Amino acid sequence: MKVQTRLTLRFGIIVASVLMLFSIGVYLFAERYRAIEFYERIERRARFSFKLNLLQNEVNKDIEDVIGHRLNSVLVDEQILVFDKDDKLIYSNVEKPTLAYNAAFLDEIRLQEKLAKSIGEVQMVGFVHEIGEQAYVILASGHDEFGFSKLQNLRYTLIVSFLISVALILFLGFIYAKQALEPLRKLMNQIAEIYDGNLSLRVDEGKRSDEFEQLAMQFNQMLIRLQAAFDTQKNFVASASHELRTPLAAIRSQLQVTLSKDRTPEEYRSTLQSLFEDTEAFIRLTTGLLQLAQSDVETQRQLFQPCRIDEALFSAQEELLRLRPSFRIHLKFDEAMSDDETELTVLGSEALLSTAFQNLMENGCKFSPDHTIHISVAHQNGQLSIGFKDNGIGIPAEEQSSIFNPFHRASNAIGYANGHGIGLSICQKIVQLHSGSISLQSNIGHGSLFIVHLTTIA
Repeated sequence: MKVQTRLTLRFGIIVASVLMLFSIGVYLFAERYRAIEFYERIERRARFSFKLNLLQNEVNKDIEDVIGHRLNSVLVDEQILVFDKDDKLIYSNVEKPTLAYNAAFLDEIRLQEKLAKSIGEVQMVGFVHEIGEQAYVILASGHDEFGFSKLQNLRYTLIVSFLISVALILFLGFIYAKQALEPLRKLMNQIAEIYDGNLSLRVDEGKRSDEFEQLAMQFNQMLIRLQAAFDTQKNFVASASHELRTPLAAIRSQLQVTLSKDRTPEEYRSTLQSLFEDTEAFIRLTTGLLQLAQSDVETQRQLFQPCRIDEALFSAQEELLRLRPSFRIHLKFDEAMSDDETELTVLGSEALLSTAFQNLMENGCKFSPDHTIHISVAHQNGQLSIGFKDNGIGIPAEEQSSIFNPFHRASNAIGYANGHGIGLSICQKIVQLHSGSISLQSNIGHGSLFIVHLTTIA
């Protein structure tokens, strides 16, 4: 069932229920008012008849006052019975009264002074009328033909009005639901035109004032993330396939040349040494590619926990010096930092941060003539700044904006040191995953300064 139909039916049921309760309330109120009004008419008619027929000598003036108003007050199937104190019927307006009564009922009327009840569509009222020391019990009954007729007309009117109202409500509700869901239909039509080949398309956000427009805004933001992920994936696949083919082709070429004829043991040893170096480079490349892919996984945020930056730096330093003993790393903490360990604690993954720091250390040492890097750590206003300063060849100003792109290498770095151009990209993605940022200051011939900015839990 469509949302429009479901909304229309639910709206119709709710309003119809309210109308039904309202109609029932009106009908019951009208019925109660009719009964009360008819009981009063019966009582007035009975008193009038009692005075007119039994007490003529005492109420001549009363007759003159009321007879003009009571001539049209005769009721359908009217019966008026008057009993004395001994329960003797002393007056009846009909020859053969059919009104049911007994002594117990008359005594109950005397006890309560007035009693009204309905028997089917016949209504009866009994009351005590005192004249001097005499107390008479008067029973009166009748059929409210006019009142029931009006009540029936009211019932038909309410039923017809209810049905017409429900039909009108359903019709208007259908139109209203259609208009209310029109922005959603437009959004669906625009979404239907978007596929993986044209993720650059965006849906209309309007003024971003209602829920549908905010949904469109959120959808566009999702498209931006998806497009970035698709573009990254395409670039990654294209670049990775190229980078992976290069060492594999080199290994295959060396093997083909070596196997083309018999070699001396020294030549075989030299070839194996070259293959070992190519294999090591290939392993570093595949490891970097895996790290680059894993750094994009947002689910890693769920595994974040408080970790100390100094421990991540020491871990990265220890691992890098194990692999490259000739590198020199100078680590310095700002003297203004307090002993509060929260100033060095961030919410994240120590393993990922250690990988990022190791890449920055390796890059600094690799491009410095003396293979030395200086690292400084400072804390201010909940922000931790880790600077990686080398005295290497520097990065051209026009290339600094793209230095963090995967597989991009500065033009002056090609041929100066080995690499694949993925280290800085890994660093940036890891830092961004930790809600931080990384900045660069560099001049040709004067080295580079990379500064990582992270928010501490302090």
